[in-house]
Amino acid sequence: MTRDEDLSRVLLARLPEARVSVGLSAPVTEYSDYDDRAVAAWHGEVDLHVDPEDVDDPAEVQAWARPDAALSRQDVVGGGATQRLVVATARGLVLDLDAHPDVRLALDESADYAHFMPLFERPGAYGVNEEFDELIDGAGNRVVLLDRALLAPAWRGLGGVGRLLTARMLRWLMSDALLAITQPAPFEIDGGAADPAYRTALQQVRGVWSSLGFSHWRDDIWYLDPALVAFDDAVAALEDRLGLRRD
Repeated sequence: MTRDEDLSRVLLARLPEARVSVGLSAPVTEYSDYDDRAVAAWHGEVDLHVDPEDVDDPAEVQAWARPDAALSRQDVVGGGATQRLVVATARGLVLDLDAHPDVRLALDESADYAHFMPLFERPGAYGVNEEFDELIDGAGNRVVLLDRALLAPAWRGLGGVGRLLTARMLRWLMSDALLAITQPAPFEIDGGAADPAYRTALQQVRGVWSSLGFSHWRDDIWYLDPALVAFDDAVAALEDRLGLRRD
């Protein structure tokens, strides 16, 4: 077994133990010009607890010691040598359309979200761009914006782990969602669009979102209608591929 095969084996064996946490933060009221009680920032993480002293397999010891096995790590208080490894993160906004958020203010506040503005121009029956009147079923009253999703490098290329973990975070946000929205970008390319590898990486990221049931709208904005089964079917297929489905 090669070193890469050892790494894949170790990581995938512990994947079922990963835990998802998602939190939202919204103001109680409009305390300042930039607060809107109908707009919440959300942040998600996927972590694993690893105790190097409780590992007998040399390949596993080496795997967890790799700096690219986690985006961040910290000692668990009272846990001896146990470390909490964050292997994936995601962040974005949740907009409650029934509470009539000041969308322009919310999106203009940060350059991270200004590119989503076309979604809310010329609102139609559902409170988003009128083109969606013919594209979605119209169930739900929230829009979930996904600004960025990151996966620790060692976990990439393992058959869809990043997609599955991002989907698990999104699932906890979509119970009352009209739409889930993202704009694909390969953030791991340090040189940005000027890097020769950027265009190829961008196509790969677009493919990732398409495989989860997202469809391209325009301005490289991709949308998912949670009322359809495409997302659940895609997640089930990933679970099968990664050996995580229960009978």
